[in-house]
Amino acid sequence: MPQVAILDADLLKGAPEKVLATCGINVFTHLFEAYLSSKDNLFTRQLALCGLQQFVQAWPDPNRDDTQGDAAREAMMMVL
Repeated sequence: MPQVAILDADLLKGAPEKVLATCGINVFTHLFEAYLSSKDNLFTRQLALCGLQQFVQAWPDPNRDDTQGDAAREAMMMVL
């Protein structure tokens, strides 16, 4: 487990669609695993559910080259 994680959504700006799709699948998988975990509690389930909702809102736009795309890439990184 890393001690520090640096999340910079700008690093994904202009990334190929395959890279963005792979990152999105990774985000969704982590959130879905957290939601279905046998070690969950009310707090972790709620966090996962909120993250899944934010993911669904951001998913169509991470490849856009405008402020909506910037917001989508940032949302994807923040829910991870």
